Amino acid sequence: MIIQNNDGKITIVSMATEMLPIHEELGYELMDAPEFDVSGKKLALVDGEVVVDTAAMDKLAVDTEAKELKAAKKVLLAELTVVTESGNTFDADDQSRANMNEAITAAEVLGLTESEWKLADNSVVTVSVDEIKEALTLGIVAKGEIVLG
Repeated sequence: MIIQNNDGKITIVSMATEMLPIHEELGYELMDAPEFDVSGKKLALVDGEVVVDTAAMDKLAVDTEAKELKAAKKVLLAELTVVTESGNTFDADDQSRANMNEAITAAEVLGLTESEWKLADNSVVTVSVDEIKEALTLGIVAKGEIVLG
């Protein structure tokens, strides 16, 4: 049995008759077809069973896994923190690393050796410019491990 969304864009294949009573509540209508196409993945009804183009479905699984991995990496990168030898935990997401770069550049231009810095726990501490450089380096390395890992 094929349940197709009224707009024709979403197709669900179900052989489970217990699902049939809810199809109207979901905005689906029942229809019969010996063969149909779902998101470019070829499916066919053969002797009452759904036959799937496994190569297309394998590619879909790989694509789905890649998308999930990319989403997980995006979250890790957004929440990235690093701990310096001094034990301070710095945010190390893209914006934080850009801020570190700017602080290092400004310190070098102004001849400063220390700076006030907001750590990952939102506490504000005085840290050395060398510690900011360390945090930046750790952040760059950590990002590379996430992106390439």
